[in-house]
Amino acid sequence: FPSHDTTRDLESDSTYYAQLLFARPDARARRKSESLIQEAGVFWGGTQTGKPAGAAVLLVHEYYSAGSGTDTLQTADTSYVQALGSQISGHHLSVQGRMNLQSGRIGFQAQGQGFLSGYRQGDISLMGSMNCRIGNPSGGFDLYLMAGAELRQPGYFDREMNTHFHQWNQNFQKEQRINLGGWLHTRLLGRNLEKGNTERLDLTLWLQWRGMNQFVWFDQQLIPLQNGDAGMQAMGGIRSHWKFGLFQPRLNLNVNYSSTERLPLPLFVGELDLAVQARLFKKNLHLRAGVDASYVSEFQALEYAPAVDRFFVGSGQVRGGFALADVYVNCRIKSVDFFVRLRNASQGLVGNPYMLVPGYPLRDRYVQIGLIWGFVN
Repeated sequence: FPSHDTTRDLESDSTYYAQLLFARPDARARRKSESLIQEAGVFWGGTQTGKPAGAAVLLVHEYYSAGSGTDTLQTADTSYVQALGSQISGHHLSVQGRMNLQSGRIGFQAQGQGFLSGYRQGDISLMGSMNCRIGNPSGGFDLYLMAGAELRQPGYFDREMNTHFHQWNQNFQKEQRINLGGWLHTRLLGRNLEKGNTERLDLTLWLQWRGMNQFVWFDQQLIPLQNGDAGMQAMGGIRSHWKFGLFQPRLNLNVNYSSTERLPLPLFVGELDLAVQARLFKKNLHLRAGVDASYVSEFQALEYAPAVDRFFVGSGQVRGGFALADVYVNCRIKSVDFFVRLRNASQGLVGNPYMLVPGYPLRDRYVQIGLIWGFVN
């Protein structure tokens, strides 16, 4: 769904980094430190639940550029314009750090990033998490909790734009964001003694809360605004995966809430994958076939403006309220994978407008066929 994450404006042309690693001086720590060094070669945006014993500090230098003056943009009336004058280049210098601790079944992770120079000077992001194992390995629970805070500059083109039809130069404050979340996972095992198959149910309950202050949004005149706006989003749901003989269905159910129409979310989202999986012809053929369906409840969707490449708060058009469905067959024989998938099989069978973004219908029904042949010994 459309979001207000607009950090994609500035592209890094080159990146250099230096790192300093701290770890316990034993063989196990050295092995884990090697993997930590490899992780330091990328930006730490994900969550790691491993057991590295130590910490790392990374000093990163980036040269960035945006708005070269030659970007071609399409307007709502299908005419074309060029971005004029909105050019920027410079150097980002940031410090990133990560620490991981493990004590028995409980693990702690912390990471942070701060920008010392460049367009994002003063931006700070911090995140901490905890994971633990409760009960025995075959029927216990995995618990994960996280909290994060971020102070960030709005996207560059949210502050300055100069084209034939759209111009603005805004002096925005930094956006403030807080993220809280967690999940509880369990795996229930059973044994079908007659067929010798292991029955399994993977179940995950999850919750997430986002609070935002001073976030930038676009009105119907395609002008970015920041009027001390605050908003929050709350999301929760259940993810499940059954394995019962040949049947291996997956079910995801999400319930969402947004406090403002400027950050809209559908109240309900459901996904169901009804799959059958088997091994045929003396177990040489791996076969998986099924129906992959999803449903999004009605909500007032943001509209899209290609002239500025942004989503904006429109006239409150309601979208959603229909189901999407794919039918597929996947096969594998040794190193050969083959699949056939009928995309959007439900197209034409739903009553509501077949689109999630106003003015942009989803693709018609079509067939995908693929073959992957790995030449290996």
